[in-house]
Amino acid sequence: MKTNTKMIMISTICSMALAISLFSTSIFAGPAVAPSSEKSEPSPNPKIVTASFTQRDLNLLSRDTTGIPLNGDSYNGGVAAIGQNAFAVAASPKSTPIMAAARYGQGRVVTVGSESYFKLSEPAQSNSKATIARNILLWATEDLATSYEDALAGKGRIAILTKTDDFKARSDLPVDITLIDSWQAADKSGKPMLDPSKFPVAFIDYKFVSKDEVPALLDYIHKGGRLVVALKGWVLEQFPYVSLGTDQSSASLGTDYPLQQLLNSVGLSLMNNQATTWDGTAPFLNVNQAATYEIGNLMTEAKSVEAGSKTIDEVQIGFPDSNAEQKMAILTSVLSSTLGALTPSSSIYNQVQSDSDQLTHVALPVDPKKKPYSASLLPVVMDRIYQNPSGTKSPFADAFPGKVPAEAPIINDKVVEVDFNYSTYDYLRQGAIPKNWISTGLYAEAGKTITVAVPEGTADLDVQIGAHTDNLSGLPIDKWSRVPLVTTRMTLKPGANTVTSPYGGLVYLIPTKPHSGKKAAVHLSGAVNSPYYVMGTTDKEVWKNSVRNYAAPWAELQSTRVIITVPSELVRNLDNPDEFLKLWDVMLDQYDKLVGVAPNKPEPHRSITLPYRYVGDTQISAGFMHAGYPIMFFNDPSAIDAVTVNGIKTLDGWGWWHETGHEYQQYAWTWGAVGEATVNIYSLFIQDHFSNHSRLLTKKTSDGKTYYDVAFEYLNSNHPNKNFNDDEQNDVWTRLIMFRQLQLAYGWNLYTKLHSSVRDMPQAQLPQNDQARIDLFVVKTSELSGNNLLEFFDRWGLKYSDAAKAKVLNLKLPKPATAIWTLKDSTVPYEGGQD
Repeated sequence: MKTNTKMIMISTICSMALAISLFSTSIFAGPAVAPSSEKSEPSPNPKIVTASFTQRDLNLLSRDTTGIPLNGDSYNGGVAAIGQNAFAVAASPKSTPIMAAARYGQGRVVTVGSESYFKLSEPAQSNSKATIARNILLWATEDLATSYEDALAGKGRIAILTKTDDFKARSDLPVDITLIDSWQAADKSGKPMLDPSKFPVAFIDYKFVSKDEVPALLDYIHKGGRLVVALKGWVLEQFPYVSLGTDQSSASLGTDYPLQQLLNSVGLSLMNNQATTWDGTAPFLNVNQAATYEIGNLMTEAKSVEAGSKTIDEVQIGFPDSNAEQKMAILTSVLSSTLGALTPSSSIYNQVQSDSDQLTHVALPVDPKKKPYSASLLPVVMDRIYQNPSGTKSPFADAFPGKVPAEAPIINDKVVEVDFNYSTYDYLRQGAIPKNWISTGLYAEAGKTITVAVPEGTADLDVQIGAHTDNLSGLPIDKWSRVPLVTTRMTLKPGANTVTSPYGGLVYLIPTKPHSGKKAAVHLSGAVNSPYYVMGTTDKEVWKNSVRNYAAPWAELQSTRVIITVPSELVRNLDNPDEFLKLWDVMLDQYDKLVGVAPNKPEPHRSITLPYRYVGDTQISAGFMHAGYPIMFFNDPSAIDAVTVNGIKTLDGWGWWHETGHEYQQYAWTWGAVGEATVNIYSLFIQDHFSNHSRLLTKKTSDGKTYYDVAFEYLNSNHPNKNFNDDEQNDVWTRLIMFRQLQLAYGWNLYTKLHSSVRDMPQAQLPQNDQARIDLFVVKTSELSGNNLLEFFDRWGLKYSDAAKAKVLNLKLPKPATAIWTLKDSTVPYEGGQD
């Protein structure tokens, strides 16, 4: 799976009130109002103008396009409309709305589930994301003295205020962007910058909004300001470092983000789901369809279906061709992704909390078709359990992560040394860097307090209970094999710290900031022993006779380069973990060799000494496996492969090779279409090292062709618009063959030199968009191979720029002696393998 940073993160890492009336369809009769320039005191609870929406609103937001264009790799987030001053604008036919808008006081707010839909720097193209951004501004400013419509006609300009430092506009747009560092910033005269008469539009994406800034923003909107919020809510929950800047593994929209409080106050809400994971279009809604998506209406409808007073066929939701199954999926996905992410600022918060109090425990996974409203309340119940400061044992804990037998002995005063002398390895410019979770060999029982005693003078240290940091909130409820969020993390202070987890789990100490020469001896009490094997340290006889039989439900196996976390049942009969752990080390050492790093080299070519971490789970947030820290995999079927020789060194290990490859990928030459292709350069490298047949010569079970057969059909075609990056012409395997052919022609050292060259590049020269990444790859591979490779890339239909072509020609290199596009692996085809 592609890993997603403000999103490579956010372009690779990667799922809910009783009757509030339906929207009125009457026309908003209020006059067009220009923002007031008069200074007044902030209004934390201003009177909201009841401003219903009309088809005209939706027509303006959808001008010149039938829907919001979707990219399957973008994982857009959902947004919700709550109350009659807000309305859904566009929705996926399969899941939830991804755009909604609201009037609040004299102002307007638009929320869309991805930052990509409000990029004013995008090229102007019809029916594109640039069109969506234009329409957002058209609607937001239509009633102002100078609207965006006026500005586009040459009658003025629109001033936009933002904290987002990379928010830019094309030079041909009548837009002026001013960057501030706080929504409470003042100008030179001491007057607030957040003034609708000076800046009619404000823009927010992932830049954190503090609690203190919310009243100022609400007052700004109430006085006539227009706010655009474009981001993925699930990213805020699953990748909190993006906004919060913290090292915590997850967060909650409802408790950790004042931005959600702000949106809830105006009748909008971010959902915590991945609303779209496919290509296509999210259609714009008409006025009647938009009304059905209002959350209060959906709550009423779900209760009616659950009570049997209405069938799902009778529910007005979705699109004209939506069948009962699709309606149910929409109903439950919208509710479940909304109700558990609300703040007390929402008009329906108290009703939702009251309803969830009545919900009795149910086993996972649930079938929302039978009880759509109760199922949608589960995230509310689970969040309340998770947020409970007492850490009372969850009724879901025994099912996952598991139960500790009552007779397991409690361990007191175990000393674990924490070494703060480590690197963050930012200089490597690779996809993901291992973090520094320090395994303790202990397991905290659900609902039972452990004590962590920290020496005086120790700072920047956390304790975490649980290895399973994947947040499943973005997945549909019926896919939850476990509770979405089960880990607990807390910052430690000098002295005795107590922590209790409602779910329990393996105990980790996590330094959050390096300190050269700093170590701390931490004492832990109240947990039980877990099976924990460290290669070269744990005595094998002690392992066989006692350690592997420790009662905790999860075990860890550690080598120099990796830590593997699997259910304890898989290690009970494991006599010699070294057999496969050594192979894990071989894999990581070989990857280091491929990319040109080593422990004895100076920065930026010094290798990582922290171990990579691989964690099994009953359910993961995305993919068959996914990269990150930890690298996550399903226990069934992959856990057994993690602890067996053949599961590492044969093609059964492709998943490990692939996800570890994501950790090593360099984004400087990984453009959007090849994220899942270049990752397998590393897989092919280790495949070759372990002397496997080439997977590229696998006969595909559907038609008997190998991946090379398909690639050569593409290469030899006379397609008038041959395009390497076009998904209709190529898949990831065909694209991989282009990269393989370069290796066959020039050896693996070509990629070693490429990685090293990228690490040596000045930061300012790193590519900032996909075309620049393509160009860098074309120029660098020509330069490093010593050949002009333009004809090779032309054969593949890779669209480099004229500037890149000129750079290659200026190198005055000879053409390759061989027609590289004809090369293929030499091993014989074999049956089997998986796509």
